[in-house]
Amino acid sequence: EPVRSDLVLFVKDALQSHANLWDAKRQRFEFKSAVEHEICCFDPDMLQHIVSNLLTNAVKYTPEGGAICARVTVLKSDPRSSTTGTAAEIHAPAWLELIVEDNGVGIDPAHHELIFKPFYRESSHARSCKGDGIGLAYTHDLVTLWGGEISVKSPVAGGKGARFTVWLPLVEGENPPRVVTSFVGETEKEEVSNVPEQAGSEAIPETELGPAPKGRPTLLVVEDNADFRQFLEDELSGQFRVVSAENGREGLDRAKSAPPD
Repeated sequence: EPVRSDLVLFVKDALQSHANLWDAKRQRFEFKSAVEHEICCFDPDMLQHIVSNLLTNAVKYTPEGGAICARVTVLKSDPRSSTTGTAAEIHAPAWLELIVEDNGVGIDPAHHELIFKPFYRESSHARSCKGDGIGLAYTHDLVTLWGGEISVKSPVAGGKGARFTVWLPLVEGENPPRVVTSFVGETEKEEVSNVPEQAGSEAIPETELGPAPKGRPTLLVVEDNADFRQFLEDELSGQFRVVSAENGREGLDRAKSAPPD
């Protein structure tokens, strides 16, 4: 659900919530913004996922002692490389430009388009880190649904590194942007306030939310990979009340407290 809030502060907090990841690898992280504050309408859930996925991807493929930089700029003109088809219908007074750059192993230029495909993983030894190929595909879908564009450039300097650039349309007034739609679709949420959820805050387990919405069956998802589990939750939450668990024991506990259909 789009809200009106401080975009720059939200992105900064979303990035800082993952400080433990780059600290664990002794990486240097830097945040830059052309402006200190920017009040506008945006979808906090979608933006949280976009920011988190790009940051965790950079951390994963940057070696210990490496460097990661995130930059936020609010543009007053359409920066996209193409405005044909449905893209031409999107008109916004401002655009968020989010850049996440690292000096890691980089990406073979021949794979730049493929990395946004679900379950695709580059087979080169340099990018053989553990993963399932979901994060970037999920990010691409979110950006597209928002009405924006995502691109990658690699290598960046010295024959290594990668730079991901995201452009998202913004609305500066009180009304939610026409092109921004919550990724969870028909998921029913209880509105508590008009303030975006704090980045990194712990979500309330589905089992504590009471009975499932009428007519919507309960589905139990057991998956030990956090990215894939989140992807499944978001994909299925439009049709089901999704209850998730990280492992078999937790799954049994959830099945007892919230029996799946």
